[in-house]
Amino acid sequence: MSYARRVSTKVTDSYRVLREGIATGAYRLGEPLRAATIAGELGISRTPVREAFMRLASEGLVDYSPRYGARVSDLRAEELEELFELRAAIEAVAVRHACARATPADVAHLRRLCTACHDAVGADDVDAVIAANIALHDAVNRLSGRERTIELVDLLRDRARPYRVLALYDDDERRASLAEHDDLVDLIEAGDADGAAALLGEHFARPLARLMRYLGDRGRRPQRLAS
Repeated sequence: MSYARRVSTKVTDSYRVLREGIATGAYRLGEPLRAATIAGELGISRTPVREAFMRLASEGLVDYSPRYGARVSDLRAEELEELFELRAAIEAVAVRHACARATPADVAHLRRLCTACHDAVGADDVDAVIAANIALHDAVNRLSGRERTIELVDLLRDRARPYRVLALYDDDERRASLAEHDDLVDLIEAGDADGAAALLGEHFARPLARLMRYLGDRGRRPQRLAS
């Protein structure tokens, strides 16, 4: 294996360990992340750990400065609630239009995306679960034919990404999400706009409730950034 590939693998491994630690509460909100300590635990140098910090910072899960160090981001319950409520409302509008426009070929495509979601969960691959989940929601939203709606959903999803990553680490959430995706496609195929919109409301309300509990259970302990 080349040097570049070895370094890339160490960065990816560090990133996944840290992200899972944040999602499961091993690292608490606001907790400093010490590169030297984490590198020692993983048996690697500090460089790939710092690169993992930068990747997590791009997702909103970590606050990072090369000068001051890294800490787990302080996620806010008020922002979480607002983002999920807005996205649920906007995607409900999109799915109503999708129900009116979907062709048999569209439905077949959605079912293939559902299969990809099942495969990702079965493989216990969180990155693949996130990608498959996004692909399915994107496909439903595109079926609406509403360009501004699609743009708004993309914006809200980017803002909510740190929260959604945390939700998809939960096994119960992943299983429930799979069942709802399958049911959603059935409702789109049947042209049941009211049923599909109601299901999407539940689809966002359940992880919202879980994440609100997460933020309550893992409240921030004020600490300064550490290197």
